[in-house]
Amino acid sequence: MPFKSKVAVTVRVISGIIVSLFGAVGLLFGLIAILDPVGTKMADDPDPFGTPPSRIESALLTLAFAVIAGIGVLIIWVATKKSDK
Repeated sequence: MPFKSKVAVTVRVISGIIVSLFGAVGLLFGLIAILDPVGTKMADDPDPFGTPPSRIESALLTLAFAVIAGIGVLIIWVATKKSDK
């Protein structure tokens, strides 16, 4: 049974890394949206000259991606903590 346990831990760690990377990339885009809202809106092909997103919308998006990255880190932490036992 130790083989299944090691495989399960490895799968959990890889899943946590994927979730963390997704959150980190989203966090980066959210920070760019906060710093340059007009540039962010210009990248919107259907409506490049529309109203840019507000700082609150960009901050909430950034916060959501920070939470997702935190969940990924938590998954990794729990997986490695269980494997230490």
